Amino acid sequence: MMGAASRQCGVVTTDPLAPAAAASELEKSHRDAVIRVIEVLRQGTNPGLALGEMARIALISRFHFDRLFRQIVGISPSKFQSALRIAHAKRLLLTSNLTALDVCLAVGYNSLGTFTRRFAQMVGTPPRGLRRLVSGRPVVSFPHTPGDTEPRTGQRSISGTLRFPEGFEGFAIVGLFDTPVPQGHPLSCAVVTGDAPGFTLPAAEGDYFALSAAMSMSANSVSVLLNDVSAVGRTAVNIREGATPHIEIQLRPMEITDPPIITAVNPFLLRQLLAQKTLTEEATQ
Repeated sequence: MMGAASRQCGVVTTDPLAPAAAASELEKSHRDAVIRVIEVLRQGTNPGLALGEMARIALISRFHFDRLFRQIVGISPSKFQSALRIAHAKRLLLTSNLTALDVCLAVGYNSLGTFTRRFAQMVGTPPRGLRRLVSGRPVVSFPHTPGDTEPRTGQRSISGTLRFPEGFEGFAIVGLFDTPVPQGHPLSCAVVTGDAPGFTLPAAEGDYFALSAAMSMSANSVSVLLNDVSAVGRTAVNIREGATPHIEIQLRPMEITDPPIITAVNPFLLRQLLAQKTLTEEATQ
């Protein structure tokens, strides 16, 4: 009988790889269970699944599933499902002529007021404001211009470098957030390309997450607002008095366990993105 330990010539020997292999199999089993649930969640956002239903799909207890989901994905199952709903709402608003009420009902909300508040909180602008970004009309709901890279009074700055995948042709947005999932307004953000991978982000002292999303050069205003990204990266940032941190973010392909990126770029940054894209295209012609 094979196992972590075996008896050879009267001597007990221990296989040092057996515990690691068992742990690896257990981790894979846990990840597969979470992925099964995410696949179901991504198939539709209405009417949504309760925690108990998700746990049954994963074939584990509610408590164990909730803990595993947070550990593997980084946020709770309910927040992940809510982000999927809002991401679906963004797509409907940007690619259809449905009214805000129609979109609200299509993604499982019963109250237009609740939907509008939740959408504005997670995206950074209400549904009507998102559509105005595509049309080029002013959006009064953005309170600041996070595309600025000059520190304000009392702020410090973070310098950083973005590592693009080999052979990648496109651009990326780097933003600073209070949470590990990019929602609402970034505290500051910048556009980065492979030719100039360095960036600077102003911020006050505190603990943050620097998050990056890369898009192909074929992206237009709609795909930028939909966050049709091909690679992502994230790192924690600690800003303390007397220190100017330098960070590096390695971009990697999106995975099914990555929460949807639902934050909307503001008008200034959108113009900057599209202008950078145009300059790059002209330089390659």
